[in-house]
Amino acid sequence: MNAPPFSHGNRVTGNTILNSGSAGISLSSGGQLIANTVENNAIIGNSVSNANTLSYDAAGIYTLFVGGGNTIKSNTILNCGSNELRSSGIMIEGGTDSSIKPVAIDGNTIENNSLAGIAVSGKNHTITNNTLRNNGVPSWENAQVVFFPSFGENASSCTVKNNIMEAGRNQTLVSVLDAWGHISPHHTIDNNTYCSTNITPFCWSYSTCSQPVNFSSWKIMSGHDSHSSFTNGICSPNPPPPTGGEGSINAVYLLLLK
Repeated sequence: MNAPPFSHGNRVTGNTILNSGSAGISLSSGGQLIANTVENNAIIGNSVSNANTLSYDAAGIYTLFVGGGNTIKSNTILNCGSNELRSSGIMIEGGTDSSIKPVAIDGNTIENNSLAGIAVSGKNHTITNNTLRNNGVPSWENAQVVFFPSFGENASSCTVKNNIMEAGRNQTLVSVLDAWGHISPHHTIDNNTYCSTNITPFCWSYSTCSQPVNFSSWKIMSGHDSHSSFTNGICSPNPPPPTGGEGSINAVYLLLLK
């Protein structure tokens, strides 16, 4: 389907988004077959806090069925979701249609969200230069970065480099969930800085993280992170709180309605 882009070249920047019932910022085409109608949008330099106070399984910044050239960069995403309501800092959901394209996630600060820092399905996404700390409530399949299966396929061929990730007690650093077996071209994960008070903060599993492993075992079983570092403890003192943006709003949606 060669539909024209209906959400194209938009720039969402400098906003402070507080206490939204669902996602703070959402980018969606509304369907797999029209993903290429949402292209080349930039979500940059926003602050999202306490999103998903009423909805389950969304994110501070959420994309669904999007086309090429979309960027999520230099945002601060804090305290989304709760013990009862799952929320990632950033969630990317896709599908199998060829019109669905990768998202670039770079330089974001993501802390204290209830499910994951960054949760990704689909192919070829890049996750670089982000700082992720203490994301995940122990009752969920949590991680600072989690790859999850969606719409009949595993996440595959993504790049995770030059990130700082810190996990607390009963939290995971990286989790790869391959519900349909290890059939993907796997990801490129390297040059990351990992810290955790938990000695087994990595997981490569079927649909749940049933057997978390330590850093040495993770490198052997996954083939990743040969140039990454791991510290059993905290990475560094927490950074100062983010400054506010140019305005305060409840949510931003770039949505093509069917």
